[in-house]
Amino acid sequence: MVNLNAILSSTQKRYASLILGIGLNLANVLEATGFASETPNAPDQLLATSRLTPENRRTTLLYNETTYLPQLDNVVNEGKIIHQFDAWPSLRPYLGLAIGQDLKSDSSLIYNDNHVSPLSGIRYSPRDLPWGAYLEFRQNLRVIRPPTFKEFSEGDLRLGAYLYQMFYLTPPKSIPFLFQELYAELLYSSALKNNLFLQGWLKQGVRAKLHRILDLDGYFEFAGTLDRTGNPDFNLACIDLGVRVNIRLDSLLTQIVIKEPIAWLAAPPDLAFPWSSQIIISGEF
Repeated sequence: MVNLNAILSSTQKRYASLILGIGLNLANVLEATGFASETPNAPDQLLATSRLTPENRRTTLLYNETTYLPQLDNVVNEGKIIHQFDAWPSLRPYLGLAIGQDLKSDSSLIYNDNHVSPLSGIRYSPRDLPWGAYLEFRQNLRVIRPPTFKEFSEGDLRLGAYLYQMFYLTPPKSIPFLFQELYAELLYSSALKNNLFLQGWLKQGVRAKLHRILDLDGYFEFAGTLDRTGNPDFNLACIDLGVRVNIRLDSLLTQIVIKEPIAWLAAPPDLAFPWSSQIIISGEF
């Protein structure tokens, strides 16, 4: 086995792990936190806040995020599409596919563990409650520029629970209005050395409604992640300053995010983390 410490510097590994998020990238030990992932496992909860007819639920869910890392001059894309079966009111089996790719990983160096992953699972996600839980199995296939020091195929059993809630602090019809937004997730992954992660963020912001389908957010965000190993790369907390554009078209939500940490509350001493930008798409079809 090749020693990854000889391939990536400590700083490079932290950049890669910090920005990618464990919500979608769970194929190797470099992928760590959720600072870049808005709500990777709760697209239905997020969409439910943008329209008044949640009973018109579709059966296919899409989540995709594209992140630009200026410090690495790299672009990472992670996407997931699932088809769920409404066998019971809130308990839904599903089948799907997750795909991850970045521009710089190759056979000898990993920034993102590029993969094509067929998956199946079941999740409990009641429409009238802001939380859900899931059990999922993926088979991560390293199809695109696979590293020579890792197996072509790797199974990943995942078990998790998540919470997403938005709070209106002033009437939402006021211009602008104040809001708080909360996301938290507890996640177990067998592919990440049977590790257990707790990640989340809390946004305090102001929203300006620019159009019926368009609004602009400015916010402070407290974000953090913990794991059970005590690894400093996975135990981090910071305050971000961010700007987010939200575009809503029926059951499709597009978000454009630019953010930068302005204060680290817990981090390795040599960590320097500049701004990042991101496009996030969530939808039901």
